[in-house]
Amino acid sequence: TTGMGALPDVVTDGVDGLIVAPGDPQALFDAIVELDDDRPRLLAMSKESALRIRRDYSVERLADEFGELYRSLVP
Repeated sequence: TTGMGALPDVVTDGVDGLIVAPGDPQALFDAIVELDDDRPRLLAMSKESALRIRRDYSVERLADEFGELYRSLVP
C-alpha cells in the first residue's frame, strides 16, 4: 500500500504489509515482485494482517468503542 491517509495506521511496514511512497509505481511494482519472490514472507505477512484485522477491527470491538463514545456524550 501507499503511505497515504490512514493506511499507515492499519499496515505496519514489513510486518503485515509493505508501504511504498505514493505516486511511485516503480516502488509498488518492486514491492509486489519482492513478495512474489519470497512466498514464506508473503504468507507470514498475510497471516499477521488477518490476525491484526480480526483483533483491531472486529465488529464487536468497534461496536464497544462506539458504545463507550456514545455513553460518554450523555450527561
